[in-house]
Amino acid sequence: MDSKAKDEIKKYLSFPMVLIGSGSFVGVIGWLGLAQAAESILFFVGSMLLSFSGSMATLCGLMSLERTAPSPTKLRNLKFEISKNLKIQYPSYILKVEKLKQKHQELHGKFPEFRNFCDEFKKDIRNLRSMLRDLEKQLQENLRNHAPIIDNDSADGIAKKILWSEKQIQLTELNEALEKLSGFFTGANLEQYRVELIHINGGLAQLDQGIKYYRELMILCNRSDTNYDNINNAKQKVDKVDNLIILQEKRLQELEIEIDTKCEEAKMELSLFKQQLDDSQIDSE
Repeated sequence: MDSKAKDEIKKYLSFPMVLIGSGSFVGVIGWLGLAQAAESILFFVGSMLLSFSGSMATLCGLMSLERTAPSPTKLRNLKFEISKNLKIQYPSYILKVEKLKQKHQELHGKFPEFRNFCDEFKKDIRNLRSMLRDLEKQLQENLRNHAPIIDNDSADGIAKKILWSEKQIQLTELNEALEKLSGFFTGANLEQYRVELIHINGGLAQLDQGIKYYRELMILCNRSDTNYDNINNAKQKVDKVDNLIILQEKRLQELEIEIDTKCEEAKMELSLFKQQLDDSQIDSE
């Protein structure tokens, strides 16, 4: 909504409405106090003052509201200003909604690709687990084959013990790293992506309703018998969808960045682990 129109509405609503609201509240407190003040003169007097002050504040608010209502000339100028802005804002809004729908459809189309990536990632994790189990068996087999030497306190036996211990430590570290890697990219990420797309789609349905709000505001601005309150109510609806479209743009952008980043990070972490596994030389004699 145009800033000039916002200022006009704030001037119309802010101060009088505060007087009416606070005056009504204080007045009600005063009248309730009067109902309970039969045996206390001070309480009675205080309640009378509250009820009188509240009534006066409410009356002043109502009178102020009447005085601050825009004149027919101001209202006509305001409608002209809004109508002029709508000629730019309305087509722009429709274009933004269409672009958001296209982006949502694009991300929705990536869902099968994302799911395949998730399945491949899980498959890689399973294969790596199998490789580590094979290395564990091979390490134990080497230990049995070299048991006579390792049990010996000779220099060669001590060297074999140290080497076997180092490989066992490496294998333990690799298992821990793989366990951590397996939780890096899971089905929960896939479900979160799907749920977020559903939520965004619900927001897009509300944005379609915003087209109707824009049209209603344009019609009101072109009618000579439109009062200020009708314009204000219509503007609030338009403001709401304007704020919503900003939120939806942000959500779609964040979702796209998040999923692309997550996939790239998963690829990098997987590659680093494979390199770490290749460098470990656990399978060497």
